[in-house]
Amino acid sequence: MQNQRNTLFKHLQLSVSNEQLALKCLIQNFAFLSRMKVLQKKLHLKSLLIYFKKKNQFFSILLLLLPLFIVILQKTPAQSSGKTQNEKIFLPIVKGQKYSIELLSEWKSIEQGMDLQKINLFNQTEEIETQLKLYKFDPALFDIRVLCSKNYGKKRIDVKTIAKLSGTVAIINSSYFDAQGSPLAYLRCNGKIVNSKVASHSLYSGVFFMRHGRPYIVHARRFNPKMDASDVAQVGPRLISKGKNTIGLKNINAVHHRSGIALDKKGNVIIYATNSQFGGISWNILRYILKLKKIGGFEVLNLDGGGSTQMYISTKNHEDYVRGLSPVPSAIAFFRKE
Repeated sequence: MQNQRNTLFKHLQLSVSNEQLALKCLIQNFAFLSRMKVLQKKLHLKSLLIYFKKKNQFFSILLLLLPLFIVILQKTPAQSSGKTQNEKIFLPIVKGQKYSIELLSEWKSIEQGMDLQKINLFNQTEEIETQLKLYKFDPALFDIRVLCSKNYGKKRIDVKTIAKLSGTVAIINSSYFDAQGSPLAYLRCNGKIVNSKVASHSLYSGVFFMRHGRPYIVHARRFNPKMDASDVAQVGPRLISKGKNTIGLKNINAVHHRSGIALDKKGNVIIYATNSQFGGISWNILRYILKLKKIGGFEVLNLDGGGSTQMYISTKNHEDYVRGLSPVPSAIAFFRKE
């Protein structure tokens, strides 16, 4: 009987021990799980803080770079399109007439040493449009010569035909001439004198010549026919000298088709002509345009205009023809140096 009691007591004692152990394990497991949940919450919160911190840094950097992005976006359309944007300028009122011009914001490169500028002139009062084309050349890259039509078989030829026969890349009409095609003032074509007389009339007030590969535009009184100039054309009048309007011009507001040659301060040569399919332009308006900073006319000489106005450009990737109404006896041509 006593043995049975002892056995039962041990069993009960063991059961209690097992229950205590089980309960202890349960409590420990619960505590572990609780700590794990707290830890998970802390880790989750830390991750969120790191995430938002990074986001905040990102947005801060984005805000700092935003002005740069705006500048890039403003410049990108013109660059990606490959087109030069136009600029509009309103001119002073001339004799009750309102004018505006639209021109390229910068010279457009045709090839090395040759640039193009196109100007549209609008007479807003009479709703008349005129187109002026200008080409600029670096004389270090081009031989500039005065050519005579008679050297190509005729007294007078259009400039496109002269260009095809001579191989020049650019050409524009030059001197005044009579009904027989003879020049009315001093002319030297490719080193040979065609007319040795320096005209004294005010219309022929300027001389364009080449000397030792360098272009010059001077007043007729300052030109010495004995100098060793290779190519010479006396024409006029001079419109601009040393960046300022010349004085004494008559009929400055008369509108005609115009052609001319100019030098900028760097010594580049500019030729220009009005498109014969549009209206003409006055010397008054022309001088205003040529003195614009974007054009830079420093010395400007008027060439024979009216029906003689013509110009032809022909390069590998560019062709332009301002067609004249009559053939001419002489022209100023540009040959690419080898």
